[in-house]
Amino acid sequence: MIDDLDNQMATLKKLAREREAEAAQQDEVEQAANDVMADIANTSGLPDRPVPYTLAVTSGKGGVGKTNITVNLAANLARKGLRVLLIDADLGMANIDVVLNLTPKYNIQDVMNGNKELDDVAVKGPHGITILPAASGVAELAELSEAQRLSLMDRIDRWHANFDVVLVDTGAGISPNVRFFILAVERILVVATPDPASITDAYALMKVMFRNHRISRFELVVNQASSQREAREVFKTLNRVADRFLNIHLSY
Repeated sequence: MIDDLDNQMATLKKLAREREAEAAQQDEVEQAANDVMADIANTSGLPDRPVPYTLAVTSGKGGVGKTNITVNLAANLARKGLRVLLIDADLGMANIDVVLNLTPKYNIQDVMNGNKELDDVAVKGPHGITILPAASGVAELAELSEAQRLSLMDRIDRWHANFDVVLVDTGAGISPNVRFFILAVERILVVATPDPASITDAYALMKVMFRNHRISRFELVVNQASSQREAREVFKTLNRVADRFLNIHLSY
């Protein structure tokens, strides 16, 4: 009987921690969305801004919830009345379509092969979000050449579609594809968790982007934390190391 009660209490505590973590992620996404809205307003605002506001969500390590945060951020911005394009830039291991329960007929690979145009590939998601899906398990997309990456970006730049915000869900790590898409945007959100490997890899990503490409501004979203306190400890750890060894500005 006591064992049953102990098990029930443990289950309840686990559920409470999970709910707290989910609430913390919702707060983070809401804050990020509000920050984007403020940035747009400060840079000529809508509809006067001549080009879409661009933001990449990236991470040093996989499995940190990067795609979930990107999708929720896109939905949040769309609910605020913005026209949102969501690009699945994890080109060889895409999963935005899975997260959104979509079954696109075509993907970015069809555009790269010259078989389809972006209008043919783009699909509508929740709240009117436009999604450019990529393929999963396709090595050729994961290893694009510089010329292929530039060609894809040129197609997107020349696309006649009209968006207020473009969100880019990059792959994890520091591959050429990841670095290319990070360099193509105005704002970079790095997702990390309290896991030491995730913290180490987030630092490695920022280190490479700073030393190789002189990117000096990053923002950290701490996911899967059990509390706001734990999340802030992750930020303090990363910020302390970045401040000591890199000349970058890291925001929580």
